[in-house]
Amino acid sequence: MTSLRTRLSLALRVLALAVFANHFLQTALYVMPNNVLKDGTLLGRVNAAYMLPYFDQVWTLFAPNPVSTDTLLLVQCLAPGQKPRAHAWVDILTPVWAANQRNRLSAYDRFSRTIENPLRDIVQLPIHLVEAAKKCEGGDAASCDAVKKGRRASRDRALGQVRDAASVYCLNLRRETRLPFERVSRIALRIRVVTPPTWRDRHTARSRTQDYDLGVHATRVVAAPPVYRSSR
Repeated sequence: MTSLRTRLSLALRVLALAVFANHFLQTALYVMPNNVLKDGTLLGRVNAAYMLPYFDQVWTLFAPNPVSTDTLLLVQCLAPGQKPRAHAWVDILTPVWAANQRNRLSAYDRFSRTIENPLRDIVQLPIHLVEAAKKCEGGDAASCDAVKKGRRASRDRALGQVRDAASVYCLNLRRETRLPFERVSRIALRIRVVTPPTWRDRHTARSRTQDYDLGVHATRVVAAPPVYRSSR
């Protein structure tokens, strides 16, 4: 009996060590810059499948490509036939950042990424297409075609995710104000990219903003908790 317990204990320790080592190696590969090991390879696909969605890492705060802009999602909840108004846009992402800053142990950081990442995939070239884009610039026609198709697919997928996030906001607004569903059955979407001045010019220059209209879409019924609440 003692020998069996010893063997079982040893086996569990080896298994735990193997799980830890696998997770460490998978994470290290995932946060590495683009390279031949993971770009378009079976290993890269396995690595992405393991890391997403629960172990996703965002290291772009650091070198070699630090984040230099704020990407915001602006929303208007519309009734049928209603058109977006110039001064009625609501920034639904900044309050999530503020809530995360107030409570770092909350899930607001993870939640904000479900909006931030799709927004960046719409206005920027997705990371997984960077190497193909470099080959395209070098004259590789196949890579150019792959980038074109990949970016179109990435934008369509990202727009669906952004639409879901905006739908959560509008549906919660409808519940709070007790409006009938028909009053908020459409959503207008806009991306705002804010580029702050350089550190040297922080006292004399202003941030630059650029807006990207994403059109008007039907509100989707999304099963989600009431993340957005009024300040009342």
